Amino acid sequence: MWEVSGTIVNDQAIVRVGLREFLPQAPAVQPVFVPAQYQVASYLGLVDRGAQMSAISHNAVSQLGLTSHGKLDVTGAGGTWPHRRYWFYLGFFCKPLGRPHDENGETYFQLALPQDAIAIESNAGFDVIVGMDILKRCDMNFSRSGEFTITIYQ
Repeated sequence: MWEVSGTIVNDQAIVRVGLREFLPQAPAVQPVFVPAQYQVASYLGLVDRGAQMSAISHNAVSQLGLTSHGKLDVTGAGGTWPHRRYWFYLGFFCKPLGRPHDENGETYFQLALPQDAIAIESNAGFDVIVGMDILKRCDMNFSRSGEFTITIYQ
């Protein structure tokens, strides 16, 4: 189990997430074993229990060099609009319950499957919306003090 914790600020539950590109094809085979090196970029994510699907900002899409794999019509308060879709890997910077961690007590846990998400306009507060497509696999606890935890099970 891994535990993500945070404090609600301005009525928003913000967590630190890591993103990396989704490579649908394996890297080229080499005659000598060379471990694959993947860069994980750190972003802020909004925990949104009202969002059915997760989302990624145009800013993060551009920085990661992601390629769209189609569009999806999404209905919200302003009507129905097409949004580009992207695949990427998402993970959380969190406390590993009963596992090794760094000197800050934190580690990076990447979800096993790539994430399919829609693109949203960039904003100053966060680059990712963590929606119910991810949260339904976790336990969540919000306290009156403004603290919250998300427990992730693998």
